[in-house]
Amino acid sequence: MDKLLLSLYKNLETYTFEIFLVHNCKSNYQVKINNTSQFKVIEVFNPAIKSLSQNLNKTLQKTKAQYTLIINPDTYLPSLNIKKNLEFLIKNSHDLVSCPSIHPNGKLLVNLRKFPNPFQLLSDRLFSSNKRYLEQKNIANSQSKKNFWFQGSYLLGTKKIFNKVRFQEKYFLYFEDVQFCYDSWIKGFSLGYNHNTQYFHYFQQNSARYLKYKLYHIRSYLLYFFSF
Repeated sequence: MDKLLLSLYKNLETYTFEIFLVHNCKSNYQVKINNTSQFKVIEVFNPAIKSLSQNLNKTLQKTKAQYTLIINPDTYLPSLNIKKNLEFLIKNSHDLVSCPSIHPNGKLLVNLRKFPNPFQLLSDRLFSSNKRYLEQKNIANSQSKKNFWFQGSYLLGTKKIFNKVRFQEKYFLYFEDVQFCYDSWIKGFSLGYNHNTQYFHYFQQNSARYLKYKLYHIRSYLLYFFSF
């Protein structure tokens, strides 16, 4: 978290901004950077654990900023990331953008995919990850309208999209980002993927390592398909 906050400050040193930090469980973490007139950290402490969608919707209601960045605590940004993505968003009249995700060890991560179908989960288990990387490459090169979603670890969007589209709270964890992107497409918003920058993500893959998270993933997968 310290690395993320520091990278945000360095990215935004010429802007006025606020950071909402949601503590979704008991934590001894303390912010080590002092607030200034230019920026401040607003901490939200939940008395009980809430779903990711609930936390996102509640926090988005608190800000009146023209642009908002949703970002995971296990990420950090290289210099000029936000500036480059803001310029990309404005230049191309997008409402929501993301960019390539890189593990700190240098490995490219998959964070851009086609909207899932009932056979995708089985396909992901049967075939190598090379198929997913190829899919991401093809989408990024074509950026065909209404056929892709971003992983929710990095979403930079306009006030308009976050006012008009909510994260669906039926999802406790997983697929809230898929549904948000789908709902955004349906409502006519424009999504874009910027090759000219990146962010770093200590990707945990908890759904592949722990039964509890695997069950969350399966439940959300079923909820997504039963919603159509």
